[in-house]
Amino acid sequence: MGKDIDWWWRHDFFRGAWQQCGTKLQGAPSQLALQMAGGHALEFLKIDKQVSNDSYAKIIRKMTANKGLAGTLDGFFPWGCLQSAVKVCGTAVEKLDRR
Repeated sequence: MGKDIDWWWRHDFFRGAWQQCGTKLQGAPSQLALQMAGGHALEFLKIDKQVSNDSYAKIIRKMTANKGLAGTLDGFFPWGCLQSAVKVCGTAVEKLDRR
């Protein structure tokens, strides 16, 4: 590459950003899997407990009343996916800001 084309690659910030992006993209599928395996249901349970005085058992019964176990994934698409993406991207940005 010419000198004026690849200057950005030699700059530490851009090289670090590229490496962080690659690392976080590798972690994204595992974050989605963790959310689908129960993380989203726990978030849902936590938020519902904060806004109501119902017991945990009653909240779980409400979550699974209509759809069964699949009811725990209500709202996962798109909001759970968005939350996973923000967690993945947010840690990359934090690490870049610390440099």
